[in-house]
Amino acid sequence: MFVNVKDAPFSAVGDGVADYTSAINAAKTAANGRQIYLPSGVYRTTADLSDTAYPAFEAISNGSVHNLFSPSVRYVGDGPRRTTILADYNGDIAKGAIIRFDTNASRTYGINSGVSQLSITQVAGRTGLNGIQLTASWFNKQENVEIYGLSGSGLIASLRPDISPGLSDPYQAFSVLNRQLWIHNNSGWGVKFDAGQSPGIYTLENSYLVFNAGGGILSTTGQCRIVGNCIQANGSAGGNGGLLFDTAEGPSMVADVRQNEFDTNFSYHIWLKRVQNGNFAQNRFLSNSYTDTTGWTNGNGAAGTFMRPGGQVLVGYGDANEAVNVKFERNMHRAPAGPVPVYGYIQYVGVGTHNNHFIHNDFTQTGTGMIPYTNFTPADSEIINP
Repeated sequence: MFVNVKDAPFSAVGDGVADYTSAINAAKTAANGRQIYLPSGVYRTTADLSDTAYPAFEAISNGSVHNLFSPSVRYVGDGPRRTTILADYNGDIAKGAIIRFDTNASRTYGINSGVSQLSITQVAGRTGLNGIQLTASWFNKQENVEIYGLSGSGLIASLRPDISPGLSDPYQAFSVLNRQLWIHNNSGWGVKFDAGQSPGIYTLENSYLVFNAGGGILSTTGQCRIVGNCIQANGSAGGNGGLLFDTAEGPSMVADVRQNEFDTNFSYHIWLKRVQNGNFAQNRFLSNSYTDTTGWTNGNGAAGTFMRPGGQVLVGYGDANEAVNVKFERNMHRAPAGPVPVYGYIQYVGVGTHNNHFIHNDFTQTGTGMIPYTNFTPADSEIINP
């Protein structure tokens, strides 16, 4: 069952001209947890689309804390570029998004939310706009969604201040599945999982992240599965790159990163600033040569070449909360021959990086300038090559 925004009394035409914020919000209120169907069309909005706090149907207690759960919203279209949500306003990049899963009710979690079969973008020149935001959202799914051309990030998970980020509280966002997303040409991160100390497992699979200037994926905490994606040409010169793991609360993440392709991201493909118990297997890391760092014109190994990235995997950060007990196994590294080196794995010299394992990683199809391992010692790392 669903509520169609083109039916009366909502009567949204989807012509890309009129403001359909009120019509979508009215349909959302009437839905009471059912799907919101947006048939083919362009739906211009002038404010964030956030959850409605439907009546809570269950409560759990955790010590003296009482938490509520209520049905959430699912937006369904007719397919990317057939159904488009077009934001035409200046947003709050720190705490908002075009679609925001947040009940706005104290200590209340929304369940069974999601977005599928549509595109999300903005009017050129608008500022402060993220695509989809998860806040206190359980059992959330995005599938077959395109997010592009935004002044902020594509998909973010953020912290609700009234819900403790510590382990004494239920998860900020739990069981989040993202599949077949195309997130491209955004000014911020493609995906930003940043939700306090205890979010549940995030999954990103079979998705394409490309040309996101802030970087490809940022994960600051919690468990995550990143499997079967193409992460390409993200970041900027002197900025971020493909995939960054970092938490200020210590190495509390457990990451599973497998069978992805990392291609010509800017400063790095993966940087493990702080992560614990990570598994990185059967990924492919590609660097390419360019003649400059401005237009990044393909140099094909010409004199004066710059490699992107010059360091494919960076391990550690130089403080006590670094990469601990991570394993890279059977990954493939590719880079052309050129006058400047490409580094496969670089370890920062610090006190917190230890007990890491590098097993049967493949450097056979790299140029003569490839340096597989830098700054690793038997005291902190195990290296087993074919």
